[in-house]
Amino acid sequence: MRIRILAALCLLLLPAPAARADDGEMIARDAETENAPWRLIETPLSLSVVSAEEITRAQPSADLEEALALVPGVFAQSSRNSAQDTRISIRGFGARSSFGVRGVRVLIDGIPSTLPDGQSEVDSLELSFVDRIHVVRGPISSLYGGGGGGIVSVSTLQPTKRLLVRLRTVFGTDHQSRYEASTTGTFGGAGYVFGVARSRYSGYREHARSEQTAILAKLEREIGSGTLLGVRFSSVWAPEGQDPMGLNKGQVDADRGQAHSRAFRFGAGEKLNQQKIAVSLRRALAPGSDVEVRGYRLWRDFSNALPFTTDSVGNGGRIDFDRTVTGASVLWKTNLGPARLMLGGDIDVQQDRRRRYENNDGARGALTFRQSETVRSFGPFAQAELDLPGGFGVVGGLRYDWTEFDAGDRFGANGDQSATIRFRELSPRIGLRYGTSAAFQAYANLSTSFQVPTTVELRPPDEPAGFNSQLEPERAMSVEIGIKGSLDQRWFYDVAIFHIRIKDVIVPFDDLPGATFARNAAEVYRRGGEIALSGLLAPGLSVRAAYTYADYRYHDYDSPVGFPTGEADGKREPNVPLHHASAELRWEHESGLFSVMSLRHFSDIEVDDLNRNESPGATLSNARFGFDWRRGDVLVRPFVGIQNWSGVEYNGALRPNGGFSRFYEPAPESQVYGGLEIRFALDESPY
Repeated sequence: MRIRILAALCLLLLPAPAARADDGEMIARDAETENAPWRLIETPLSLSVVSAEEITRAQPSADLEEALALVPGVFAQSSRNSAQDTRISIRGFGARSSFGVRGVRVLIDGIPSTLPDGQSEVDSLELSFVDRIHVVRGPISSLYGGGGGGIVSVSTLQPTKRLLVRLRTVFGTDHQSRYEASTTGTFGGAGYVFGVARSRYSGYREHARSEQTAILAKLEREIGSGTLLGVRFSSVWAPEGQDPMGLNKGQVDADRGQAHSRAFRFGAGEKLNQQKIAVSLRRALAPGSDVEVRGYRLWRDFSNALPFTTDSVGNGGRIDFDRTVTGASVLWKTNLGPARLMLGGDIDVQQDRRRRYENNDGARGALTFRQSETVRSFGPFAQAELDLPGGFGVVGGLRYDWTEFDAGDRFGANGDQSATIRFRELSPRIGLRYGTSAAFQAYANLSTSFQVPTTVELRPPDEPAGFNSQLEPERAMSVEIGIKGSLDQRWFYDVAIFHIRIKDVIVPFDDLPGATFARNAAEVYRRGGEIALSGLLAPGLSVRAAYTYADYRYHDYDSPVGFPTGEADGKREPNVPLHHASAELRWEHESGLFSVMSLRHFSDIEVDDLNRNESPGATLSNARFGFDWRRGDVLVRPFVGIQNWSGVEYNGALRPNGGFSRFYEPAPESQVYGGLEIRFALDESPY
């Protein structure tokens, strides 16, 4: 670890992908201003914001599903399976992922958690460290490149003028426990953040234990007039993350809490050890003009036990890989009267050393595969925004992306199967906006996105190594129209409709042993609408609500051998409900008592491309209560809560096109939790 940190400090001059200016800069920085609600209205994008208070106040804060429940256009799934991550889809992007987050760009403090191959990891995201989350609902590859079907930009805790300490613990059913501690302040002219969080969970289902420890450290210091230096370090250690696997309908009906028998036999699950360090340097060049560079380095040691000995091409069911990712970016922006201009670019290099072994009933057997994988990506971009008379404005952007996959066969049992694949993409965007006040703003966007296949998806289904050269990137064209604004500064509304056409859709499928492969299957037409409403009903009583209509259907489905020709045309895209609604009622009393009641409903969800199987819809109800006791600079907050208090049986996550009809991961029934949070300030040292 010490060697890694010292090596990373040598990257001080290497910049990493930063949150973008104008549209993108607002995502990362406007939340820090007093006028943030109005800037959200004025921004010509489908944009939602979730604050830290919404994420952690009397919440278990166990996964992103809780945080994104009230964001329209977003459907998050979690069965509390730590080996699979929370599934996040934005307007359908990411819905077909068989693992993790795909098709959606994730940034944490402006540093990408999305790899150059488009796969995003959120297992290292600790919600107790989050200050707020911005979500861009829709394609925007013109700024962010691959995986730009939507953006989840997370801002973690910021340094404070006073020394603030926060302690929090949560206990719940299924042996859930969480311990959190963080402090922010200023010392010697430098602002700092330090946090540590530890969680353990036995699981609602069998073979679902998990354990994780996360650390965050940040330092910011002004090193010259108008120049700010920032250093950020994070670490996550997860020595256990058991995978109970998906079940078929008969297994779910027989026992929702069971794990698949293969999970026990092969010890299915994963282990993770990851560190990331990032350095940023921002300098003001002139009024309204600045430049920012960032650099980061990630180390990830990962092992995964899959539920089979060897797959259809003879590769083993135990995977180990060592990963390093290095990234750099530069961003320059300036105001030119009624125009705003920004130019930038980023470069990332991902290097994996992947090994596969036979899985001999949970024990590591003979080596069956060894391959080095390098993914390089480079993307310059430009965007200009112009204010026009009469409250109108126009924005245009363009980005070019070059991505190269290089596989070096280090096993050689079947000859040298090394391979190289390159993808080149051009992503334009144009938008219009109109508005003269915060009461009403309208916008329209024509934008594009693309998603190159991940290294796992490029795995050929008929060869032990190399790449599937027939697999093409997904490409999308999106049109959206939206209005948003405020009424009497008490009510805020956000309405959007959209139409998206996606070509060369990448669809997962399982072979007989259970390994997952990918192919280009079809076009998809996505038509939908989103409504978000929030407001103050009375002093101390507020409400938030969101609704999404998502009619996503296949078109010109390219049927593989053995698949009924044309039968999938017109069928709904799996893993996205047609209707998804959520609402939350918050009450606070001057005595310190508070309560939050929430409802979430989603309709039936198709789980395979032919729509022959579905997961039933559900209406979930949650409640949480607490008391804020304040004395001077001290806050003590005991709280309790119950999730799914009506005991509805539903599937928390789905595995689209799962082999042997193993589509379903049952979610916990009613879960009760309680906790205590303490906050206090110790001094008033200047920042």
